[in-house]
Amino acid sequence: ERMARRLINIVQQKMQKVKDKKAKDGCYALLTELYQQLGTDWADIILSGVPGGSVKALKKEWPQSVPKPGTYKQLRCTKKEDPPAAAGQEMEVIEVEEEVWEEVIKVAAAQPAAAAEAAPEQKVEAAPVVEETKEPEAPPEPEPEPEPEPTPPPPPGPLESTKEHHNARLKKAGKLDKMYAQDKPLDKGLSKEYDLQIKPKKKDKKYPGVFNGSPGEDYKCGDMEKYQDIFADNKIGLKKWKPIIDSLKAWIEAFAGTKFFDDVYYCMDLVAYFANAIYIENPQPNVGKVLMDLWLQIAEAHAASFKPMHESHGKMILPILVMKGFEAKQTKEKAFEVCEALELVYPPAICYKVYLTTMDKTKSKGLELACMQ
Repeated sequence: ERMARRLINIVQQKMQKVKDKKAKDGCYALLTELYQQLGTDWADIILSGVPGGSVKALKKEWPQSVPKPGTYKQLRCTKKEDPPAAAGQEMEVIEVEEEVWEEVIKVAAAQPAAAAEAAPEQKVEAAPVVEETKEPEAPPEPEPEPEPEPTPPPPPGPLESTKEHHNARLKKAGKLDKMYAQDKPLDKGLSKEYDLQIKPKKKDKKYPGVFNGSPGEDYKCGDMEKYQDIFADNKIGLKKWKPIIDSLKAWIEAFAGTKFFDDVYYCMDLVAYFANAIYIENPQPNVGKVLMDLWLQIAEAHAASFKPMHESHGKMILPILVMKGFEAKQTKEKAFEVCEALELVYPPAICYKVYLTTMDKTKSKGLELACMQ
C-alpha cells in the first residue's frame, strides 16, 4: 500500500509540471492502470493530487466496472484443460504439377551396305533445348550503419571532485554514522575539514580546492571568486544564497539520468554540507523552503540515475530536515514530500530510525506527531 501511494504521488507531481500533451496522456494512462489494479476504493486517493481541470478528463479514461483487487479472469488454457479443437482449413493443400524434360535420341538399326547407300539419310531431330532458369540474385547486403557518436557530457558545473578526494573527505565524517537527530551544528572536526576544503589556506594535494574556474554558462554562476565566498558563508543571507542554490539545482538536473552523474555524485557531500550549515544557523521557513527544493532535486536526480544515496550524504540532509522542517507549519508539507523522495534512494531503516530518534529527543508535541505520520 505504501509503495502504491508513493507511485501515485510521483505521477501526480509529474502531471503538475509537464506541459507536453503526450506526457500528460502518459500520466493519465498510468493513473488509469493504477485505478484498474487497485480498485474503486482508491479513486479518491488517485484524484486527490490531480489538478481540477484534469479530473474530468481522467475519469473519462476509467472503465465503468473495475474488478476487485485480487480477482482475476483466466484467459489462457490451464494444464488441466484440453486445447481448443481445430476449426478446419487451418492449412490449405495445394497440388503442384512439375514438368520434367528428358532428352531422347533414336538410333537406326544396322543395314546392308547397298541398302544403306540407297536409303535416304535419316535426320535426327535435335532434342529441345531447355533453358536453365537462373535463380534471382540475392539482394546486396546493406552496409552496416555507422556507430553513433558518443554523447558528450553536459557542461562542467561549479564544483569538481574526484572519487579519491570524496572518500578522503568522508573519512572525517565517522561521527555521522551514529547521528540520527540534529539540533545543533555538525561535529567541529568535520566542519573544520569541509571549511578547509571549500576555502583552503593553501592549495596542495590534500586541499586542492573544490570550485571549477570555468563552469557552463547555463548554470549562471557569475564570478567564481564571489561564488566561493558566498558558498563558504552560512550567515550572509538568503538573497545572496538563492543564486548559488539555483545554479546547483540546474547543474544537478543537467547530469541527472546520464552516465556522467558521478561528476555530481562525488561533489554531493559538499552540497549537503553547504545546505546543512545554512539551515542550522537560519531555520526560518523561507530559508527552509528554498533548501528543501534543493534536497528534492538531489533525491530525484539519484532516482533518475538509479544511484542510491551515500549514507553520509543523507545524514547531512535527513536529520536536520526532520528536526527543523517538520516543526514549522509553513514547511511541514514540503518536508513530507522531500522525505518521501529520499526514502526511494536512501535506506528506509535509517529513515525510520531518524524519525524515532527525533521523537525521543524532542519536547514538541507537534514535531512528535509529524514524525509519527
